Amino acid sequence: SLRRALLSSLPGTAITQVKIKNANHEFGTLPGMSESVLDLILNLKRVRLHSYSDEPQVITLKVKGVKEVKASDIETTSQVVVVTPDVHLATLSEKSSELDMELTIEKGLGYAPIESRKMEKLGVGTIALDALFSPVLKVDYKVSDMRVGERTDYNRLRISIETDGSISPAEALEKSIETMIHHLKAIIGFQEKEELKIE
Repeated sequence: SLRRALLSSLPGTAITQVKIKNANHEFGTLPGMSESVLDLILNLKRVRLHSYSDEPQVITLKVKGVKEVKASDIETTSQVVVVTPDVHLATLSEKSSELDMELTIEKGLGYAPIESRKMEKLGVGTIALDALFSPVLKVDYKVSDMRVGERTDYNRLRISIETDGSISPAEALEKSIETMIHHLKAIIGFQEKEELKIE
């Protein structure tokens, strides 16, 4: 239960929409860019961010000339931080090359495919992305026997947590435990209503 809470119940930030200049859909190419638009979108999904605002934020990326474009080239606001600046996005190979994008980022829980999100009609050239909001990337646990004094029937629990850097493993563990306690408290004192039977 704790592992499930860590992976699906912690809020995080992800890119949910992208608008790329001169690209109306994800199956095209851009002049002077080695990657296809689809490859660019897949690379954008690897970018991890942290937002201090609960409202959707729009950030931009504008690059020209011969250059390896990384997440660090994204122009953020005071409300947004790029946690993974070294993620490769694209390679521009000509002096006339240009990559101009608007990225919409939002907060959410777990993994949200495009189909599950309620969205208004997208504008021309806007591409929706599947969003992985969870800041926890991997959780593993092992239970082993442990001796305490003369007793040998204790268990030792080891939890390994890997995050995207927007939250520390200790903070992720603490927040997930708080979430579990909050949900379990709702059960305390629960009573089913008795049905009256009239014969």
